[in-house]
Amino acid sequence: MPTAFIIGGGIAGFNAAIAAAKKNYQIVLLEQASFFEYASSRNAAIARTYDPDPELVYPLQKSVLNMIHIPNLLNKQGLLLKPLERDYISESHPLHPDLKPTHQETKTSFGDFFSGLWIPANGAVDLSLLHAHLKQEVVHYATKITFLENAQVKEVCGSEWIHTIFYEDVNAQQSKLPLSKEDIVFLAAGSWSANPDQIGLQKSFPLNAYKRHLFFLKSEQASNQEPIYWSEQEDVYVKPENGGYLVSLCEEWKTNGDDYHADEKIIQQLPESLKGSFQGLLHLGVQSYWACLRTFSMDSRPILGWDPYHPNLFHVCGLGGKGVSLSLSLANMILAEWDNKNAFSSFSPQRFL
Repeated sequence: MPTAFIIGGGIAGFNAAIAAAKKNYQIVLLEQASFFEYASSRNAAIARTYDPDPELVYPLQKSVLNMIHIPNLLNKQGLLLKPLERDYISESHPLHPDLKPTHQETKTSFGDFFSGLWIPANGAVDLSLLHAHLKQEVVHYATKITFLENAQVKEVCGSEWIHTIFYEDVNAQQSKLPLSKEDIVFLAAGSWSANPDQIGLQKSFPLNAYKRHLFFLKSEQASNQEPIYWSEQEDVYVKPENGGYLVSLCEEWKTNGDDYHADEKIIQQLPESLKGSFQGLLHLGVQSYWACLRTFSMDSRPILGWDPYHPNLFHVCGLGGKGVSLSLSLANMILAEWDNKNAFSSFSPQRFL
């Protein structure tokens, strides 16, 4: 039985494992830290069903509808959205009544009035439950699985056909994984996928990592039963949680795939950004802040498909901050591209050639 070697143990990697298992591949999953510890644990974990790109609306909606059926996975606190362009939502067709947007105005727990499009079935995802569910899916479909945590891939060898993967464990011990002609490799390493040359792979398409900061403002008034407030017009979202508010200014700083350094200068931008729709948060102090990374292709669509130069390499990257939202549709999206070798599609790497 052939083996799928998957580099990356986050949302993309586990979905690649599910897809490969459904194609009757054995699974070897490599992650440089602990599974779901890297990019997946740093983001706001908000599930949204609408996007300006019409190609993504259907898989986004299907993913969130799948989440609803898994106990406690999705906190349906709802999303109150001020879209930058109303057209992209009004022209979409909801697959379920809970995904149908309606106009609403509400008074927030921090005292401001906020009006926008209310989408009931959107909300926050429990990442530990998401990880458990995706792992359970891999176990269900795969006949043989090897999970390698703290396994940092150092080099992928093969001028054309990849034949060896070298990795280093937590004790700096070098190991190698030989591949047969029937085996395949998935590069599903999040922002790290933007720098494939670090492990000896040719960069086949434009892909860049961007840094974004998140702030936690402490408040006893906050509750995770309150809607998420997102103003695309002001590039700010506020996610109420028990004990405080998670805030992002939605800024984009181009960087490399390993740069999780939080820049303290960003705190100075916070008051100015909150002056519009979120003045009630101005008196709250920043309890903590950190950086997350989001990876974008040139057209902001995911890159799913076979590499044009390495015939046994499949890419799952460029999710552009939509990994959580797409997490229960992504395996099917991968399978849809599986048989399209050398074919152009909305998501294939070949679209950039």
